[in-house]
Amino acid sequence: MARLVSDPQQGVDYYEVTIDGETQIVDAVETRLDLDVTNVAEGEHIVEVAACNEWGCSEPAPFTFTKALPLAPTGLSIVG
Repeated sequence: MARLVSDPQQGVDYYEVTIDGETQIVDAVETRLDLDVTNVAEGEHIVEVAACNEWGCSEPAPFTFTKALPLAPTGLSIVG
């Protein structure tokens, strides 16, 4: 399972996470971000994360990652 996580951060109630232009609200888990990104499409993804509480949200922090499947196996043979 692939997860987007952050270090613990005091005073955070939730995070605004924008992945490829789509924003979602994610509750802080023990003051940190923990979001399952296993089901994102294959390819490069642009992420912005803002930490939020009752006073508002921080400036978003940028992050990028690429979901890439492995290539097919090569050099297959039967031995014995």
